Amino acid sequence: MGDFPETSGRVNEYQDAKVLVASASSQGDEAMSTPLHSSFGATLRHHRLRAGISLREFAAGIVYSPGHVSHIETGVKPPTIKFAQACERELGLPGQLVPLVRADVGVPLAQLPAAGGTFIGRDSYIQRVLSSLQDPHQILLLEGPPGIGKTTLAMRCASDHGLARHYPDGVLFADLHGFTPSQSPVRPSDVADDFLRALGVSQEQISVSETARFALLRSVLSQRRILIVLDNAASVSQVRPLLPGTTRCSVIVTSRRQLSGLAVRDGATRIGLGPLREDEAITLLTQTIGGRAEVEPEHAAALAKLCSYWPLALRVISERAVAYEHLGLAELCRELREARLDILSADEEEDDMMSVRAVFDLSYHALEADEAATFRLLGLHPGSDISLAAVAALSGQRESETRTRMQRLRRGNLVTEYPRERYRLHDLLRTYAAEHLARENISADREAATRRLLDYYLGTIATTTAILAPYRMHPNVDLSALSTPVTHHRTYEEALAWCDAEVLNFPEIIRLAVTHQYPKAWRFAASLWDYFHIRQPWGCWWTTTTEAQQSLKYDPDPYGQAWLLTSLGDHLRRRGDSAGARPLFEQALAIRQEIDDRPGQGWLWWCLGLTHSAEGRTSEAVHAFKQGLEIFIALDDVYAQGRCLQLTGHVLWESGDREGAVTYLHEAFAYFEKIDDAHDQALVWSALGSIEDDAERSIDYLDCALPILRDVGDWQGEVDALVVSGEAYWRLGQAPLAYQHWREALKILHDQEEAEQAAALAARIDTTTEDGEQPTQQEDCP
Repeated sequence: MGDFPETSGRVNEYQDAKVLVASASSQGDEAMSTPLHSSFGATLRHHRLRAGISLREFAAGIVYSPGHVSHIETGVKPPTIKFAQACERELGLPGQLVPLVRADVGVPLAQLPAAGGTFIGRDSYIQRVLSSLQDPHQILLLEGPPGIGKTTLAMRCASDHGLARHYPDGVLFADLHGFTPSQSPVRPSDVADDFLRALGVSQEQISVSETARFALLRSVLSQRRILIVLDNAASVSQVRPLLPGTTRCSVIVTSRRQLSGLAVRDGATRIGLGPLREDEAITLLTQTIGGRAEVEPEHAAALAKLCSYWPLALRVISERAVAYEHLGLAELCRELREARLDILSADEEEDDMMSVRAVFDLSYHALEADEAATFRLLGLHPGSDISLAAVAALSGQRESETRTRMQRLRRGNLVTEYPRERYRLHDLLRTYAAEHLARENISADREAATRRLLDYYLGTIATTTAILAPYRMHPNVDLSALSTPVTHHRTYEEALAWCDAEVLNFPEIIRLAVTHQYPKAWRFAASLWDYFHIRQPWGCWWTTTTEAQQSLKYDPDPYGQAWLLTSLGDHLRRRGDSAGARPLFEQALAIRQEIDDRPGQGWLWWCLGLTHSAEGRTSEAVHAFKQGLEIFIALDDVYAQGRCLQLTGHVLWESGDREGAVTYLHEAFAYFEKIDDAHDQALVWSALGSIEDDAERSIDYLDCALPILRDVGDWQGEVDALVVSGEAYWRLGQAPLAYQHWREALKILHDQEEAEQAAALAARIDTTTEDGEQPTQQEDCP
């Protein structure tokens, strides 16, 4: 429902209880003897006893029954956000108990990326790492030069099945991009944000303050037994804020640098990786090449030595051997020796890297001219991975031709292919490609390719986010003026999936646009606003928008300035910082008024209304929505009028004016009816059903909403309505119908693979069923 949480507020109440989805038997004897929700309950009991408050006195203070509090303290029942907030108020512990509700999730995390290729050797390293991780609270630092196999070793060990019993809550993974060419290292605060969301913490609970965010992460991790993998770290300062304070979690860090500070101050165990042993290197070649290595063992050994037993070089040369079966291993050795003659090295490490470069040279020079050209251009893309369509834009070719070229690069081990035709280069290969690009392509060609890439992203972002929010105002992007075709998605789901796949690339693409002084580069960030509303990737949202502001220095544009100020204000408002958002909205409004941008003025009044509402200023909020409504009436923007009326109803509802809220919601419905917007009509019905005190009337409203929500495919809206319907039936004493609606909602969540919501709702249903009696007003049941 966007910014009008008519039913989302209700369903969120039910999403706060967490249960273990896996059966207790799968967790061993220790899990069998531990209550499902004991972490929150034990903490609550500790603070209550420390405050000297009896169970009965405490229950009376928070207006819950003593039995209900007892069940939560002993872990029999799951707590909810509402219950935790009441406990925080009573005990004077703001922000300390609510996060623990989100921590009581039993679905093991599995964030490791897919393993690539066959793992060979490193037996002693594997044994050392796994042995260390048997004990909790370990920090292991895998150090070594690029291409030596640090990440591969970390993935192999972290995915070992034997570790599951030591870290039953799963694995968290983050690529810190410490040494990724053309990409800034990931900020630890952004990693903390991603980890907290993966751990089930709601966006509303995640603080804007970086210090508070790190503290919250440590608090949540204190309730879990998790293995954390921090890959490709640039510095100690990038890692240290993410280290858990608990003795229950362990961390694996990989880095090209010697992060001595982690060992000295944080007690990390440093494990330095070097080349493979000779026998391991030969085995790796044999696994890939097959019988030829067994027929020519001397040449296989020579080939491994020429690669300096470097894992990445061995994989690339072995792929070349497979691709050119007519070449004997002796011929491959001769080629590799000749490639090394042109490079002089001063020390052993440079000699090792010379071997890697020589292997790359062999694979590169074996490419056809068009394939080599495509490979070089990949060095221009600044992101972590790239789609087939983006490669086609870079090279100025059709996707069918580009696909053939990328398959050849993949077979040569020069790129790695991921699902949905996305590709990634190892950092060394990206640098290698960029070097050849600078050497072999003239500046004009590089600039033209960069322009095509940026045109592709701007056009695709514009068409994609227009699908995500067709009724919103968007920056103007003339697709006919772009230098390359863009991707047009057919469905909402396809559009959202594209943004999800590109979200890590967006900040880097905008930096590239600013560096090349792309005209009106602010449009990249402004067009992404609708996606940011849906997914709320806080770090990406803030970074892309502030980076886009840099473009206004070389390309001043008040229209763009207003857009970006509004986006930043909305970011702060959604993070709970209404005081910080309001001056940005007011500044943007002044600009819109100065340039006579009436639609922009209307939406800024709408934003200010939301801000006033969040700060409890009901009259100011209603006034702001009225100002926006008057503008939208003059512009004959029916959709925007409906949104203003809808939000006015929300403000009145929160202020206790139920009658006024119902009136405005009915008016909003009439406007959505004018434009045949069935979806928003259904959302208004659902809102009315949430507001309605009379259970039978509530069910009538929701019965109107549900068929429409099903028809338009809004599964989340359907879940919201089903849950509220279940609540209404429960109030009527019709438990079977209540369970029927809740279980139908649960089935949808399972079908959509929404494990967190499904676990929360399942816990609520199970708890209610076990109680076997109608809940009272005091009981925290649906």
